[in-house]
Amino acid sequence: MSEHEDLERLLAERGPWTAAYIDGPSDLPEPDELARRRRVGESVEGAGAPDADVTAIAEAIAAQTGMASPSTRYLLVRDGRVELDQSFAGPRHGPETFRHGPVPPLIPLLLHRSREAMSAGAGSADSADAGVDAEVSDALDHAAEESHRREGNGVREVVPLLQRAQVETLVLPDEAAASERMLDALGAPPWVAEGDDDEYAADSIGWVSAADALARAAILTGARILVTAEHLEEGEPRPDRPQREVVAVLRWPTDPYPQE
Repeated sequence: MSEHEDLERLLAERGPWTAAYIDGPSDLPEPDELARRRRVGESVEGAGAPDADVTAIAEAIAAQTGMASPSTRYLLVRDGRVELDQSFAGPRHGPETFRHGPVPPLIPLLLHRSREAMSAGAGSADSADAGVDAEVSDALDHAAEESHRREGNGVREVVPLLQRAQVETLVLPDEAAASERMLDALGAPPWVAEGDDDEYAADSIGWVSAADALARAAILTGARILVTAEHLEEGEPRPDRPQREVVAVLRWPTDPYPQE
């Protein structure tokens, strides 16, 4: 069973989707909380969401989640119906995000899910982060121990590997969500393509963020996804260095025989 079975079902279907990655219910005085909800509604509307989706999100955030503040909430809506409403303990791992389009922003959700899975036995957020980092290291070390190639690096290498459903684990840096790189999301296998020259029977559902296109293709091919994160304070800029690359650990090697 896929660890993202709910997303696998939803992402195989057509959108467009309206997504909101926001703070959960606050402990602010009621007037301030109501103002926060109005601001969220205005942001959803500003993202181009239809009225039915704006209304669905407004009704959802008016309901309590039962989680103490601070908490985080991810809402995914289609045709005025809330398809996914998931809350997480603790603050957001990045800015609030509002989007309406063919593929929702997946990195914030996947980041929280991976840390929630780790925190079940870790006892703290720092321990959960360390657990994710350790799993990434273990996956890459295992790939490096093989006598033939079991790893792909960078978007150009990873796209064809996902097209062949060859990826066992996809390691995505959270900063990839801010990249301007775009990929073509497809409505059927192989789910993702790199350029207009690619010819597949599947039709395009739109050009989207490379990070979300890769994450979607990984989910739809049953790959495990680990999102690595830098721990920055609210508003703190990222270090001035080259962006970390996406890495794929493979189910089977790219070359059939061991290298000499």
